Amino acid sequence: MLRLRKFKASTLLAGLFAGAALGILPTIASADSIPLVDPGFQLNNVSGGYAYPSSDAGPGGPPTADLTGWTYVGGAGVAANESAFGVHNAFGGLTPDGSDGQAGFVQGGPGSSISQTFTDNLAGSSAVVSFWYEGRSAQDGPNTVLVNLTDNTAVTLPLSQSITPTGAQTTNFTEAMYSVPVIEGDQYTLAFIGQDATGDHTTFIDNVSVNVVPLPAAATAGLVLLFGIASFRGVRRYASLPLMPRFA
Repeated sequence: MLRLRKFKASTLLAGLFAGAALGILPTIASADSIPLVDPGFQLNNVSGGYAYPSSDAGPGGPPTADLTGWTYVGGAGVAANESAFGVHNAFGGLTPDGSDGQAGFVQGGPGSSISQTFTDNLAGSSAVVSFWYEGRSAQDGPNTVLVNLTDNTAVTLPLSQSITPTGAQTTNFTEAMYSVPVIEGDQYTLAFIGQDATGDHTTFIDNVSVNVVPLPAAATAGLVLLFGIASFRGVRRYASLPLMPRFA
């Protein structure tokens, strides 16, 4: 049978102070999910084809459109399933089988990127960045993409990860997920930046999400209290030990 031990009020208070002194009192996140604009790249309907941003328009150039939601720079844009870009199994779409799903693409680099800036108070919490990626199987194959998360102090957070699709990842989307401790700031930019400067390399991005992992308030407070009590009692026990004689 589990027996609960009683503690004096002074010991409980001392435990809380000890927990605070040791820096283990948590910051509780205020949100669970960040509402990104167009996380599945369906906002801009490319009618089964593909499009670069209108800033790339030129005589005899590829199809362009006023792409919204994300910021598309250089060789980045939106492509539909089975379009000339060769996207396979992108999510979303209006048809039951999802055959008209779309994805963002990053072609070449390092001047090609897809990015979005969002505002939320993530300081002191942990953000989980998730997305799906697929490499182009035609032309010169997949593009290496650098995934960056920066805050409004222009500091790159621990998420600075390169991905290069291989094998089956060139015909099916694969999920990537990274947990990022956020130290400060209230405005952040998530960017997918192409890295292959030579040849025709492309990687597709889909279903992007940023979620906050909150700490359970009750459970965390209990752990802080118990840890603080243990620390406090340990200090008291150490202080009560008899002094050992010193030898020259």
